[in-house]
Amino acid sequence: MEVISNEILAKTSLHPYFYFCFNLLMVACLLSFISIIVITCKNTKKSIELDMLDSTQQTILKQEDEMKLLQEQILEKQAYIHSHIDLAINLCESEKYEEMTTLISALSSHVKRNYPDTYCKNILLNTLLQEKKFLADQLDVTCNFKIILPEHFEEDFSDFTITSIFSNLLDNALESCKQYREHHPQNDSLFIHLSTDYKTKMFMIQMKNSKDPDIPFTRQSTKDDSTLHGHGLSIIESIAKGYGGTCQWSVEDDSFLSLIMLKHT
Repeated sequence: MEVISNEILAKTSLHPYFYFCFNLLMVACLLSFISIIVITCKNTKKSIELDMLDSTQQTILKQEDEMKLLQEQILEKQAYIHSHIDLAINLCESEKYEEMTTLISALSSHVKRNYPDTYCKNILLNTLLQEKKFLADQLDVTCNFKIILPEHFEEDFSDFTITSIFSNLLDNALESCKQYREHHPQNDSLFIHLSTDYKTKMFMIQMKNSKDPDIPFTRQSTKDDSTLHGHGLSIIESIAKGYGGTCQWSVEDDSFLSLIMLKHT
């Protein structure tokens, strides 16, 4: 009997020890599980950030390609006009006035046909606006551009900045109008109103465009090639921050409003 009592006593004395070890093991398992979750979340966040960085880089590369294309178009147009002006001067010096008149008339018709609108003095921005206006006309979207630029605009803002901001803005607006038309084909009053102005040292860009009220505003594009278009607003925000400026995006009934403010010297 005494032996049995001693065994029971020994087991009883060991019970708290095993209980402590069991709890310690459970705590270790819980901490290990939490650690796994934290590591998984960090890896997932890094993966998302890498995907966004890759998408942003692709968008930037696309903007650079568009800028190069616009610059090539500008040079081609300038070369065409300059060559005809030189030829007209030569005809004038040779006193071939009738041929000179015919050439100038033909050149004037060419300019009216290929340069339908002049929106601003900056050649790159003007060409970009002409290209976007052409796309808007194909979608039957009314475009109104009122562009006022500060002095030394080209010195304050690089070609890449100009292309990135206005191209992304107008691409988003055209996409929004296209979505609206697809869901409401009876709507024939789609529009894009873009204007710029400057006060003191702030260059302001304002845009209002049609937006389907049934589609909630998100920063991601719904285009098939959203990899190239889904980060447009983020790129604009990044550029604005670099210029010590701000961006505001808002929805008003069936319209989307954009306001960008950039500091300039």
